[in-house]
Amino acid sequence: MSELEAAYPGVTFIYMTGHTDGSGADGNLRARNAQIRSWCEANGKILFDFGDIESWDPDGIYYPDISDDCGWCTDWCTGHTCPDCSSCAHSHCYNCYIKGKAFWWMMARLAGWEG
Repeated sequence: MSELEAAYPGVTFIYMTGHTDGSGADGNLRARNAQIRSWCEANGKILFDFGDIESWDPDGIYYPDISDDCGWCTDWCTGHTCPDCSSCAHSHCYNCYIKGKAFWWMMARLAGWEG
Protein backbone atom coordinates (compact mmCIF):
# COMPACT_ATOMS: atom_id res chain seq x y z
CA MET A 1 0.00 0.00 0.00
CA SER A 2 2.86 2.37 0.72
CA GLU A 3 4.10 1.92 -2.86
CA LEU A 4 0.63 2.62 -4.25
CA GLU A 5 0.22 5.70 -2.07
CA ALA A 6 3.64 6.97 -3.20
CA ALA A 7 2.78 6.31 -6.86
CA TYR A 8 -0.56 8.12 -6.57
CA PRO A 9 -0.05 11.03 -4.16
CA GLY A 10 -3.30 12.76 -5.17
CA VAL A 11 -5.46 9.74 -4.32
CA THR A 12 -7.10 9.27 -0.93
CA PHE A 13 -6.71 5.63 0.05
CA ILE A 14 -9.20 4.07 2.42
CA TYR A 15 -8.23 1.05 4.47
CA MET A 16 -10.77 -1.37 5.89
CA THR A 17 -10.99 -4.12 8.44
CA GLY A 18 -12.35 -7.57 7.67
CA HIS A 19 -15.89 -8.76 8.22
CA THR A 20 -16.62 -10.32 11.56
CA ASP A 21 -16.41 -14.11 11.40
CA GLY A 22 -17.53 -15.30 14.84
CA SER A 23 -14.02 -16.40 15.82
CA GLY A 24 -14.15 -14.45 19.09
CA ALA A 25 -11.59 -12.57 21.13
CA ASP A 26 -8.77 -15.01 20.38
CA GLY A 27 -9.49 -15.30 16.66
CA ASN A 28 -7.03 -14.36 13.96
CA LEU A 29 -9.48 -11.92 12.40
CA ARG A 30 -9.79 -9.93 15.64
CA ALA A 31 -5.99 -9.71 15.89
CA ARG A 32 -5.60 -8.61 12.26
CA ASN A 33 -8.39 -6.03 12.58
CA ALA A 34 -6.73 -4.60 15.69
CA GLN A 35 -3.45 -4.47 13.79
CA ILE A 36 -5.08 -2.57 10.90
CA ARG A 37 -6.78 -0.12 13.29
CA SER A 38 -3.53 0.57 15.16
CA TRP A 39 -1.54 1.04 11.96
CA CYS A 40 -4.11 3.44 10.50
CA GLU A 41 -4.23 5.48 13.68
CA ALA A 42 -0.43 5.62 14.00
CA ASN A 43 -0.02 6.63 10.36
CA GLY A 44 -2.95 9.02 9.94
CA LYS A 45 -4.81 6.76 7.48
CA ILE A 46 -8.54 6.65 6.78
CA LEU A 47 -10.26 3.48 7.95
CA PHE A 48 -13.66 2.03 7.06
CA ASP A 49 -14.09 -0.36 9.97
CA PHE A 50 -16.42 -3.15 8.82
CA GLY A 51 -15.56 -5.23 11.88
CA ASP A 52 -16.55 -2.44 14.25
CA ILE A 53 -19.78 -1.59 12.42
CA GLU A 54 -20.87 -5.23 12.49
CA SER A 55 -20.06 -5.65 16.19
CA TRP A 56 -22.32 -2.96 17.69
CA ASP A 57 -26.08 -2.52 17.57
CA PRO A 58 -27.57 1.01 17.46
CA ASP A 59 -28.28 0.83 21.20
CA GLY A 60 -24.53 0.55 21.85
CA ILE A 61 -24.51 -3.15 22.78
CA TYR A 62 -21.30 -4.91 21.75
CA TYR A 63 -21.36 -8.41 20.25
CA PRO A 64 -17.79 -9.73 20.47
CA ASP A 65 -18.46 -13.13 18.88
CA ILE A 66 -20.80 -12.08 16.05
CA SER A 67 -20.31 -13.11 12.45
CA ASP A 68 -21.13 -11.00 9.42
CA ASP A 69 -24.62 -12.54 9.17
CA CYS A 70 -25.52 -9.99 11.87
CA GLY A 71 -27.14 -12.30 14.40
CA TRP A 72 -28.27 -9.33 16.50
CA CYS A 73 -30.06 -7.64 13.56
CA THR A 74 -33.16 -9.86 13.52
CA ASP A 75 -33.83 -9.39 17.23
CA TRP A 76 -33.07 -5.66 17.11
CA CYS A 77 -35.32 -5.08 14.09
CA THR A 78 -38.19 -6.89 15.83
CA GLY A 79 -38.49 -3.94 18.23
CA HIS A 80 -37.42 -1.14 15.85
CA THR A 81 -38.20 0.09 12.37
CA CYS A 82 -35.66 -1.33 9.93
CA PRO A 83 -35.53 -0.93 6.15
CA ASP A 84 -36.30 -3.85 3.88
CA CYS A 85 -34.20 -4.80 0.92
CA SER A 86 -34.39 -7.47 -1.73
CA SER A 87 -30.84 -8.68 -1.27
CA CYS A 88 -27.91 -8.26 1.08
CA ALA A 89 -25.04 -10.61 0.34
CA HIS A 90 -24.33 -13.01 3.23
CA SER A 91 -25.88 -10.73 5.84
CA HIS A 92 -29.04 -9.15 7.18
CA CYS A 93 -30.55 -6.22 5.29
CA TYR A 94 -30.14 -3.92 8.29
CA ASN A 95 -26.41 -4.67 8.42
CA CYS A 96 -26.09 -3.58 4.77
CA TYR A 97 -28.13 -0.47 5.54
CA ILE A 98 -25.96 0.70 8.44
CA LYS A 99 -22.74 0.02 6.51
CA GLY A 100 -24.18 2.03 3.60
CA LYS A 101 -25.00 4.94 5.92
CA ALA A 102 -21.50 4.84 7.40
CA PHE A 103 -19.94 4.78 3.94
CA TRP A 104 -22.05 7.75 2.79
CA TRP A 105 -21.08 9.72 5.91
CA MET A 106 -17.38 8.94 5.38
CA MET A 107 -17.50 9.97 1.70
CA ALA A 108 -19.36 13.17 2.54
CA ARG A 109 -16.78 14.07 5.19
CA LEU A 110 -13.93 13.37 2.78
CA ALA A 111 -15.65 15.66 0.25
CA GLY A 112 -15.68 18.49 2.81
CA TRP A 113 -19.02 18.17 4.59
CA GLU A 114 -18.59 19.20 8.21
CA GLY A 115 -21.38 17.08 9.62
